[in-house]
Order: sequence, then structure tokens, then C-alpha cells
Amino acid sequence: MAFAPAAVVAAASALVPMLGAWPLFAMFASSGLFWFGLALRAQGVYRKTLVLSGRIALSLAVPFLITALYPERPDAAALTTLALVVVCAAQQVLGAAFERWGVGLLAPQISALAFGGVGITALAILTVLDKAPGHPVVAAGVFAVLAGGLVAGMLAFPPVSPAGRAGRAGSGASELWRPNGMEFLAPAAGMVSAVVGAAVVSRGLGNFALLALAMYFVVTALRLPASMHRQCYWWLARATATVLAASAYVDLSSAGYALSVGGEEATPATVIVWVLGAQLVAVLAVGRKAMSLSLLMVDAGVLLALMSIATAALRFPVLLHSAPHDGWQPGAAAIITAAGALVAAVMLRKHRLAWLLAPAAMHLLVVRGHNVRDVEVLLGLFTAYAGFMVGLTREARLRGAYLLAGRVLFTAFAAIVVADATESAAAASVALAGLVSIQIALHPIVRRRFDGSPLLKEALWAGLVVQLLLPCWYLWARDFDGGGRWVVLSELTLAIVAAALVWRDQRHAAALYAGVVAVAGVVVGAGPALTFPTGTWLHQAVLSELHVPAILLGLAAGLTGLRVFLGRVSTSPARPQLKWFWFASALFFASVAGIFSVDASRILTGLAVLTVALVFYAGSHLEDRPRFYAAAASTTLVGALTGVEGWLNESGATTAFTGAWPDLMPWLVGGVGTGLILYVWRLLGGPAITAEPWRRYSLSATTGAGLLATAILGLVHDETAFTGAFLTAAAAVLLVVEIPVGKHLAAEVGTVVVVVAFQRAVIFVDSTRPDWFWAAQWFVVAGAVLAGLRYNQKQRAAGRLRLGMASGVLSLSSLATIFAGTPSQQIYVLAAHAVLLGAGLLLSERLFVGWGAVGVAASVMWALRSYAFAMLALVAIGLIVLAVWRLNRRPQEPGVVGPKGGEHTHDRVG
Repeated sequence: MAFAPAAVVAAASALVPMLGAWPLFAMFASSGLFWFGLALRAQGVYRKTLVLSGRIALSLAVPFLITALYPERPDAAALTTLALVVVCAAQQVLGAAFERWGVGLLAPQISALAFGGVGITALAILTVLDKAPGHPVVAAGVFAVLAGGLVAGMLAFPPVSPAGRAGRAGSGASELWRPNGMEFLAPAAGMVSAVVGAAVVSRGLGNFALLALAMYFVVTALRLPASMHRQCYWWLARATATVLAASAYVDLSSAGYALSVGGEEATPATVIVWVLGAQLVAVLAVGRKAMSLSLLMVDAGVLLALMSIATAALRFPVLLHSAPHDGWQPGAAAIITAAGALVAAVMLRKHRLAWLLAPAAMHLLVVRGHNVRDVEVLLGLFTAYAGFMVGLTREARLRGAYLLAGRVLFTAFAAIVVADATESAAAASVALAGLVSIQIALHPIVRRRFDGSPLLKEALWAGLVVQLLLPCWYLWARDFDGGGRWVVLSELTLAIVAAALVWRDQRHAAALYAGVVAVAGVVVGAGPALTFPTGTWLHQAVLSELHVPAILLGLAAGLTGLRVFLGRVSTSPARPQLKWFWFASALFFASVAGIFSVDASRILTGLAVLTVALVFYAGSHLEDRPRFYAAAASTTLVGALTGVEGWLNESGATTAFTGAWPDLMPWLVGGVGTGLILYVWRLLGGPAITAEPWRRYSLSATTGAGLLATAILGLVHDETAFTGAFLTAAAAVLLVVEIPVGKHLAAEVGTVVVVVAFQRAVIFVDSTRPDWFWAAQWFVVAGAVLAGLRYNQKQRAAGRLRLGMASGVLSLSSLATIFAGTPSQQIYVLAAHAVLLGAGLLLSERLFVGWGAVGVAASVMWALRSYAFAMLALVAIGLIVLAVWRLNRRPQEPGVVGPKGGEHTHDRVG
């Protein structure tokens, strides 16, 4: 029966439109008073339930009372909602007070959060219902929500248990914090009040709510013991104060009270940077005793990140939806942020990640990259920081990194300052090259001062690389105002000096290679390959297009000669890393000379290739690398051909020849002549050549390649075909002489190729179509000769194969003479088969006896197609058969195997 009023109220809710506000107020008010009356006599949880029910009923009665009192007012709905907001705020305060005083309530945290949530929701609805100018009802609701939330938070947080209140009151011990939902009520109420007040009423009301919320955070932090929890409240207070400062400044600026510094009104982003910077100073100065090093690192990192965002907003206003700004403020903000990062890095240097703060702040160089003065200041700050940390840091690797960063930053700073002061790319480039050279020269002193620091060697090599790349960068920039060729030559000269200094300090061959590159760059830079505007100093080339490759070839030859001289006077082996320095450098000089001589002179190009060959020859003998002869011999042939061609063309010697001879002369002189010289070298070179297969065969192969290439070129034209044929024969002879195995087969292949070459020179001329029958007979005769040679060497199987091939060509070509052959061709076929018959009888080869007999018979029968002549042909065939039978009846000689035991090896006709 205790909750019967609740049933009555629920049933009456359906009749709200007919009952009106007064009956509902009476029902809710009477129900609440009824439940409070019962709670006076109840105990335990039942009593707490009655109290909560009474509070809810009375809270719902208040809005109906306001509705009943002002039924005709146009803002009655807004006033009713405001009443709900006020009563919810009062319930929050009342519940927090009861909890603070030790009065037990049912679900105190949930009920407080429920009342707070209803009040905030009602405030949001109130923004729609309040139509009056200035929104006074909304302003009152904001004050109610803000006051209720903050007072309830102050009363209920931090919570104190009833058992511990008396003991702690006397001892003065700090109150311990336990997780409590009431803790989030005040921040939520404050933030909603600030947003609603600033968006609906005025920015001033929003700022007042932010101020109250910040004060609440500060007071709560002071009430908490030193802990991470307390630190979070300090962070919330600082974040709220930062937002308050920015919002208040925007409000003052809109009212005409903006801060003017240096003739400019400070922007909100600048104010944010100032406020965050002040907080950073306070944290680093005061927080070092109250916070751990890790918390300080996190705090400083967050502050610097926010400062960087605000600084970027001044350069890229879209980040904060502000107007672009090009005055002093973006630069000042970047400098303040960078200085804060560097100070934090120094103060927190004991943290293992503190060194990251300075590199992370270097993005400001990109943000302010369009303003050279800001970049200079930032680089100066970073350089000073790196130098300071070099003396302050004890960890070797980190100190080496700071030293390397300081050198790089100082070099960049000085170069940019010079470029800004002179407005000349040439001055900046030369200054940069000079600074790098000075650093390389001072490296021994730095190494002794910071002995054991890593990255010193890396810094030295990086400086040398930069020294080599500077001329390339200057040429790529194409800004020659006040500069020109002298800048490139000066920087390359400094690179040569730097390479020498690095070699003296490190004794590493890479420094020498860098010097070689720089020397080649000086020679090329002094030539006409690089062009500069007319108004610059040394715009005309110092060296001509012929001098550049000539000097480079002289350097290559000089290095080779020096190596030969040192090899004779010194017996101690060179260092492994220097063993190939002369070889690689000479090849590099000769290769660069060849590249830059292509457009200057074919003679110089040939000399460049010959110099490459000379280096390979020297390397093969001096460094005991026989395989180098393969490259040396081939490049000798290419270089000789190129040089001879250039000499013939430039001297006009080819004008004395006509037709195809001008094209063949370079190959005859350069290709054949060089081949002959190389072969003479191969014959007279002594054991150094003959005892090494790579050297011996490289020279022979190059000679053959020169002969064969010239022969092919000569066979192309009729007037030089005989020269090509003789050169082909010479190449075939060389092949037979030099090939280590299979000389007989090589001679036979060479014979066939020579026959083809001479056929081209004799019968395939003047665009005439030769008689293919007689052309085939060349190969018949050649095959017969080769077969005879094989038989003469007791190689019957090989001779039989070659004689069979020649006989096959003869018989196949004879078929073409049956219907279209001339009498001379038919007589030749008859005679050839007769010779084959005789050869078979002499060689005791029954196959060729029969083959020749069939050929002779066929030729005679075809030639004598009448009856009388046919009878004579039959008589002839009979005689042939009788000869074969007589041959088979011949008694065997001792030691000769008969027909059943195998083939006859040396049968003869008796």
C-alpha cells in the first residue's frame, strides 16, 4: 500500500490533457510528502527507497506548479523546462550534501548522474523553447546547470567514508580517492554550460562557465593528495585555462580590445602559442619536483605538439579556420616553439627519449621555409643547441650524433646567411664548399678532442661527398649570376684538396678515387663541354675540345707508366686497397677521354680506346691477370680501327681510292694491320705469351677476327671481292694453325668457306646469275680432294664419308643435265663418274666402283639412245660387270680380312 500513490499517478497520467496542471501538481506533491512521511518511521533499504521516490515525485511536481501558475504566458514551456533544470540541479546538490554528511541514500551516484543527465537534456531542449531576445531563460538554465554540477562535485568529491571521517578530522590526514561516478558530473556540466552559453547566449557567458570550470579543477586538484589523479586535474585545469584564454581574447578582439604588438594585432593562434609557452616554462621550472621525468616528458611533448599546430595554423590558416597572416607573428611563434623544444630537450636530457624533441621541432624549418630570416634564426637555434649538447652529453653515440648535427646545421646556417646577405647562388655555393673544406681540414683536431665519439668518420666521408656534389648542384641550379666556370673549378679544386686530406687521415682508397673524379671534373670543367653566359668570368673554355681528351689520356698513360716504374724499383707488395687504384683510375681517365673525344676527333677516340687496351695489357702483366688479354686485344682492334678511320678521313688519304676501296681501307690498315701486329706479338712474345692460354688465344682470336671482319666487308663489293677471298683464306689458315684440337676438321671447314669466298669473287660478280651446275662442281672437286687427303692418312672411314658426299653432290647435280644439260656438262658427268669408278678400283671401295659404273652406264645410255649405240652400251656394261667380277675373284693377300670378316682395308687390283 505504500506505493499506491505511484499507481494513482501512473493511471492519471493518461488524463493529463483533461486534468490540467493543478491536479497533477497535487498528486505528485502529495505522493512525495506521503513517501517522506512513511520514511520517518521506516528503516534500512525500504526507508532509502521511500526517500528516493519522494525526491522524484517532488521534482516532477515543481514543473507542473510553474505550469499552473503561468498558464497564459507565451514562454510557459520555457519556464517549465527551466524549473525542471533548476530542480534537477537542486537534487544534485541535495544528494551530494546527504552523501557528504553521511546520510545513506539509495544509489546515490546513479541518482545524481540521472538528475544531472535530465538537467543537461532539459537545458538542450530549452535552447529551442526560449525565443526571447538574449535568451534569458537559457542563461538562467546555464547558471543552474553550472552551479548544480560544480557544487555537487565539490560536495561529493573526493568522497569520505563515514567510518573514516572522525578519525581523519582529528589527524589531518589527506583523503584517499576511490573511483566515483560523481567525479564526471561537474566536468560534464561545466563543458555543456560553456558550449551552450557561448553558442546561444553570449561568448562572455561561455567564458564565465570556462572560468568556473577551471577554478573547480584547480580547487579539486589542491584537495587531492600528490598522485597521478591529481596531475590529471592539473592538466584539465591548464587545458581549460588555455581554451578560456583563447576564447576570452577572441571576445575582447571582437569588442575592439585586441592586443597590438609591433603594429599588428595578435591573432588567437599567437595567443595560444604564448599561453602554451608559459605553461611549458612553468612545467619545466616547477614540475621537476612534483612530477616524474616520464610525466614531464609527456607533458612537454603534448605542449610542444599543440604549439606546433598553432604555429602551422598561422602559415596554413585552414587548420584553425582563420585568415592568412604574413607579419611577424608566424615567425615569432615558430621561434618560440623551437626554443621551447630545445629548452625542454636540455632540461629533460636524462630521459632516454628527450633527444627526439629537437629533431621533431625541425619541421618548423619546412613551415617557415619561405621566409629566409626565420630559417636563419631557427637554424641558429638548432646549431647552438647541438653545440651545447656536445659539451653536455656524456654518452658517446649521442655525443657523436650531436657533433655531426652541429656541423651540418652550422654549414647550412652559414651558407644561407651568405646567400641572404649577397643574394648570389655563387657566393653561397663557394661559401658552402669552403666551410666543408675547413671542417675536413679540422677533422684531426676534432678527432683528438672527441676521441671515441662515433659518427666522426661518417661525418668526414659525408663532407667529402658533399664537396663532390656541390659543383653538380651549382650546375643543376643554373643560377650563374656573379659566378660561372670559376665557381665550378674552385669547388672541384677544393674537392681535390679535401680528398687528399681525407686520404691522409683515413688512408682509404675511396678518398683517392674521389680525388680522381675531382681531377677529371676539373679537366672537363675547363673545356667547352660546360657552357656559361657571356657576362660571367671565364665563360670561354680554358681548354679546347682536343685538349680535354688529350690531357685525360696523358693522365691515364702517366698512371700506367708510374705503376710500371714503381713495379721495377719496389719489390714490396702494395696495399690490397691500393693494388688496383692505378688500374681503375687509368681506365676511368681513358673512358672519360673517349666520351669527350667523340665529337672532337676520331683519332683521339681511337687513341682513348688504345689507351684502355694499354691499361689492360699492363694490368695483365703487372697484376698477373692473364684474362685481361681478352679485353686488351679486343679493345686494341676497336681502337686501331677507329683511329685509322679518323686519320684516313681527316688526312684525305681515302680520296686517292675509288669505289668501295675507301670504305675498306680502314679495315685493311686498322683491322688486318693490327691483327698482324698482334700475331707477331703472339709469336715473339716469349713465355709470358706462349705459356698463358688466355694471352695466346686472345691475340690469335683478335687477329682472326680482324681478318675475317675485313674479309666479310671486302666480299660485299665486286671490286674488293678477291681481297676478301684471300683474307678469308688467311683466316682459315690461321684457324688451322692455332686451333689446339680438330685441325683436320678445321682445315676442311676452312676449305669449304674459302671455296665459297672465291666463288663469290670469280662467278658471282656483276650481278650475273651463274650456272649452278658448274658452281656445284667446285664443291665436288673440293670434296674429292679432301677425301683423297683422308685416304692418304689411312683414315678410310672419314675418306669414304667425304667421297660419298662429293659423289652425292655430283649425282644430284647430274640429274639437272638429263633434259636441259649442255653436251659439255654431259661429257663432264660421264668423265666424273668414270673417275669415280677408277678411284673406287684404286681404293678397293666396291661402293664407289658400283656408283661410278652406274653413272658411266647411265651417261652412255642417255647419250647413245639409238639401237646400235644401245648395243654398244650393253657391251660396255658387260665389260664393267666382268671387271667387277674379276675384282671379286682376286685371291686375298695374307693378313687381309675377306668379305665375311669385314671390309677390305688395303685391297688392290691385281
